[in-house]
Amino acid sequence: AKGLYEVISSGIAPAQAVRFLADAALLAKAGLGDLNTATIALTKTMAAYNEPAEKAAEVSDILFKAVEVGQGSLQAFASAFPQVTQTASSMGLTFRDTANAMATLTQTFKNADTAATGLRSLLGQLIQNSEAFAAIGVNVKQVIGEGGIIGLAKMLQEVAMGSSVRLRAFINDIEGFNAAVALTGPQFQMLVENQQKFLTAAGSVK
Repeated sequence: AKGLYEVISSGIAPAQAVRFLADAALLAKAGLGDLNTATIALTKTMAAYNEPAEKAAEVSDILFKAVEVGQGSLQAFASAFPQVTQTASSMGLTFRDTANAMATLTQTFKNADTAATGLRSLLGQLIQNSEAFAAIGVNVKQVIGEGGIIGLAKMLQEVAMGSSVRLRAFINDIEGFNAAVALTGPQFQMLVENQQKFLTAAGSVK
């Protein structure tokens, strides 16, 4: 009953709520979490990306893949994602790409909460310093729109030209800078490899 109330109160039509809750239950079972955690993770993520209820199964697959690929429990990722999804969505970063970045960053930062903080800070710095990027001919939102998280990481590699000092000039905040260093350096190849896993995530939750 609590889960059903959570679903309906999030704005999902009663007629679709039962199916949505069934998808949340499958996610909870696959991710070894509880139904309430899975339900909140789904409703908050889908609200941030303005996704219709029919997309619940697809979002569940991506959430589960983040748990599978990254370091952290379903509960940890469910708690961390809301910290970054709103900003990521406003920047044009898909949930699939956001989940990939989060899962990849947990390999460096070792937990989902710190990964979310770093990614949110990085995206915030991209917004804050958009004029500095524009001065060197880079439209950050266009880069994300055309290349997603991989395109963004490649752009930052090109901007840095192998120099962390140069990268720091564009990403001033230490948390965002650390996330940028991870995604463009040690974890870049993993980010690319994980992308395929997220692109083929359909059916992960059974």
